[in-house]
Amino acid sequence: MPPRKTLARYIAKAYNFFCNTFPVLHTVSTRIWECNPQLSFSLCVTGAYYEDTGDETDFVDKITEKRPFILRDFDSNQTTEEGRFADLQAFLVYHLLSLALRQTSAQAAVTQSYHGCTIMMARSMKLAETVRNQKQQELNEEEVPFLRNLPPDDSQLDAMWRRWIKRETVKRVAFLVWLVDLECSGRLNYTYPLMKITEMDVDLPFPDALWTAPNAQSKHNW
Repeated sequence: MPPRKTLARYIAKAYNFFCNTFPVLHTVSTRIWECNPQLSFSLCVTGAYYEDTGDETDFVDKITEKRPFILRDFDSNQTTEEGRFADLQAFLVYHLLSLALRQTSAQAAVTQSYHGCTIMMARSMKLAETVRNQKQQELNEEEVPFLRNLPPDDSQLDAMWRRWIKRETVKRVAFLVWLVDLECSGRLNYTYPLMKITEMDVDLPFPDALWTAPNAQSKHNW
């Protein structure tokens, strides 16, 4: 295991170079020491890639070794729904990273098989349905207009912001799964994407200006 300072550097690189492009989690509010271990480790591995000058195919093998552990945890009866979602986030991190790396034909075949696992995990958790239910919850609670009427220092503002982050993270992960399926349908020689377009009959994520707001007050003033 690398020293703590090295791990912190890896996490910083994963946040800056990977998560800004692929929003698998909300980097502003997420504290890595509070994350699911699988997700934390996947981000450390991703950050290490940005420092590793070795053969990319060797790095693909390292990623492949780690994904079965995530699937085992995802399928465990002892894993909570929150834990399963974190497993999906970690699995998606590895999947996105492996697609960006140079691979041998054998490694590409493994990536193709794991792509199906990504779709299976998302469908098992009913992500799109969850996003649709969240929209109805927002409409019922009328949080958006309520947020705008709260004073910037109101304690409810931060609580609502964090609830919004949780909902928006689910939505962005769902869209990432769908988009990577479209990408893989061409790169991995699928005739059609595995996910139907009707599965993602949901609203688009909120603007990045809200997603990257440094605190609840900034979102309130947007």
